[in-house]
Amino acid sequence: MVERMRSTATREKPIRVGDTDKRRVKELPSDPGERVRVSLDLSKEQHKALKRFALEAETDASAVLRALLVRLEADEALADEIRAELSK
Repeated sequence: MVERMRSTATREKPIRVGDTDKRRVKELPSDPGERVRVSLDLSKEQHKALKRFALEAETDASAVLRALLVRLEADEALADEIRAELSK
């Protein structure tokens, strides 16, 4: 996944890796339950920032968003800041 993102960012042909254990994608521990797909509209700048952050963290954008949601659920002060920002 990371190689594919890197190749997209640099416009190079992706390197195929058959083994997922060879990929350096870091994931947060997840609930073994079923996942649900979500669509999210981002500006081009937001999308670029998310992809760049994920690439630098050697993970994928979904893992970044899941990590942010874990923080949002665990940190009431952060949740209050986000609520305040959204109410503007």
